[in-house]
Amino acid sequence: MKKIFGFSGASNSGKTTLICDIIHFLKGSIRVAVIKHDPKNKAEIDTKNKDSSLFYDAGADVSILSPTQTMIRFHQSLNIQQIANSFDADWILVEGLKELKIPRLSVMRHQLDSSYFSVSQGLVCFQEILGSYSKEDFCGLQILKREDLQGIVDFIHTHAMLIKED
Repeated sequence: MKKIFGFSGASNSGKTTLICDIIHFLKGSIRVAVIKHDPKNKAEIDTKNKDSSLFYDAGADVSILSPTQTMIRFHQSLNIQQIANSFDADWILVEGLKELKIPRLSVMRHQLDSSYFSVSQGLVCFQEILGSYSKEDFCGLQILKREDLQGIVDFIHTHAMLIKED
């Protein structure tokens, strides 16, 4: 059964780097897929005026198959269940989408941002944060040190939500 787990945090807090570190840490033992939120629609998906971009701009949903990868681009937004079920993975990690009701860790790099506390089961903190705040400032959330990948992976394993497969 697949598990889903999220990561939130301010821009440049280290979410992407942490997720990449987790993927490398788990390589060979757990298959990981990532869903990334792009709230400002700024991600570059395809090269303008190349075949697949032209097909998409003409109105078609497009799949690009190559010997080493596959990309699928749809004109409609899919829900998280549909996306998760399209991956052959054990864990689905979600970057962003803090309104999505899934267990998550929020990454704190330069300062505590309490706007993430209500959607988080724990915080991943860089060392400079840990020395700058009192225990009460963390509002009872579990604190994980950024360099403790084993502890973070254990937390995900314990708290991730099982998702129903089609």
